[in-house]
Amino acid sequence: MSFIPAYTKAVITSYFGHDVGIIAEALTAGPKPIPLLYRKVADNLKNKAQFRKQLTVLYWHHIVDVETRNGNDWYSITLENVIRFAMLPSMLTVLEQIAGPDAAYMAKITIKEGRLSASDIVRMARAGAPKTSDTDFLKLFHSMTDDKVFMRTKRQVGETDDDPFQPPLQMLDGTSRIDKLLNVDAQMAELEETLLTQAQQFGQNVGANKLDLLRRQRRKELYDEADKVVATDSDAEILWRVNFNVLDRIYRDRLLLETLINDAGIDAVGEKIMRAVFGLCLKMQEGNASNVTMKYFSRKDVENLLKHHPEINTDDYDATFYLISSFADKFVSKVGDSSGGLYSIDYVEGLRKLLTKTLISMIEARYERPEEPEERRGLPSFVFSCLLNNGLVEEEKLATTFKHPETEIREELFRMREDGFVNVITKDASYEFNPMSSQFLYGVDLLKVNMAQFQRILQYQANYINRRLFEKEQVSSIKIAKVKARRMTDYAKQTITDPEDLDDYIEDVSSEFDVTKRLKLRRYRTFRDYLKKVEMMLNQTIWIMHRNREMEQRKRRDEGLNLAKRARKRAADAADGESEAKRMRY
Repeated sequence: MSFIPAYTKAVITSYFGHDVGIIAEALTAGPKPIPLLYRKVADNLKNKAQFRKQLTVLYWHHIVDVETRNGNDWYSITLENVIRFAMLPSMLTVLEQIAGPDAAYMAKITIKEGRLSASDIVRMARAGAPKTSDTDFLKLFHSMTDDKVFMRTKRQVGETDDDPFQPPLQMLDGTSRIDKLLNVDAQMAELEETLLTQAQQFGQNVGANKLDLLRRQRRKELYDEADKVVATDSDAEILWRVNFNVLDRIYRDRLLLETLINDAGIDAVGEKIMRAVFGLCLKMQEGNASNVTMKYFSRKDVENLLKHHPEINTDDYDATFYLISSFADKFVSKVGDSSGGLYSIDYVEGLRKLLTKTLISMIEARYERPEEPEERRGLPSFVFSCLLNNGLVEEEKLATTFKHPETEIREELFRMREDGFVNVITKDASYEFNPMSSQFLYGVDLLKVNMAQFQRILQYQANYINRRLFEKEQVSSIKIAKVKARRMTDYAKQTITDPEDLDDYIEDVSSEFDVTKRLKLRRYRTFRDYLKKVEMMLNQTIWIMHRNREMEQRKRRDEGLNLAKRARKRAADAADGESEAKRMRY
């Protein structure tokens, strides 16, 4: 059973609301034109009039793709886009560690808005930066386009840009809707005294509600005025977005670096050296983190990158490169001695190691419980690791291979096979299955295990997100009451001059928000924080499984094409030699 629709609906609902989640779930069944999509989701929408606007939200944030067929626009959604959007909080954290908080803030602004002009990105960054900040955001934007973090969007479906990373020649030479919106808060502050005077005419009991109503009406008028503004910036028609492929590769490199720190034992200086190595190899790549690539670098290149760090000496380079190229499960290897040493990074092997660690962690969490006997603890993960390293093991050789009682090994194998962690192959000479004469081989095919566990993790994540949304809905009335009490208290502080009357009024208002509601709200916040931590852990697991599955499938497909090409070549050579070519066996 596929849990991709449930996962897609949960993620999109968490960010954009119920109706947008319903539309995204419907698109997981395949591409659809607007009339067919509307008929499929109309009965489940809360606000049917906003259907086109909700679909546009998905397109504007690069979750839904559009393709023109026979004059009609067909909308589609991919699991890749949904996982990428769910991973953005974690990826932005890594970007902040590498490029700084200002760069991460600019990327966050762009992701939140979907797509913006360069002028508006810089304006919003300046408006949101601390007053003490002296960052030149215009220069920072150019730096991020040079690093391919920002890229242009297509102006229309099917359009191709010659250079999507070319920054505009002129910026900030006009005005825009965003420019007007950024001034709304200042305009509201100027109108505060006038609105307060108008609200005082209605008495103390309804004055707070009337003041809030006047504020919302005036703010809406200012927003409507801003929506009518025609952008006059020179780059107003050039919209930019975050290059998700770069964030994807940065996040992959961060996970691989953490693996080296934990397993290879490199220190803080070694971490700095490897950051430079991954940054060097990052610039040589294209596409997302699933590309089957192996990148090469030399020690001399790394030393040139870090020549402005005199605290790193020759011994540090020797120790770091020795550790990363000699530990057991290495994905960084030494392949030559030129330029001080030539090394390679095998990203396929790196992601395979990340997947293996994830699966072992899942096995330990699933099978190793406190009530298990002491001698059985660690046995499931040992069996999995042993099968992974030894390949296929015959049923008769289980005790010899594992150096453990055969009965216990069989119990673990049957239990893990039932949950999809172990694969069983029947070695039968005949074409009909015969249990008496057949032989069984036990092994671990990482791709098959990955695909089996992937759906389970998607189900877990969808359940956690839905639980968090349910808890949020349960306390929505309490949140409204709290906001109302705060609004009445703030209004009283502005209008009541007698301290005793003010204290009595605040006490009366606070009594409406009793201890039971406070405890329920506090419990919700604690539970929400716990669920978000679990969701981030599951997001990382989903990302690792998805990337490894794509990489393995692409690698096997390429290997199959190469084998087919060689077979055709042998067949052609045999025909030229007037001999009968052997037929390919599958």
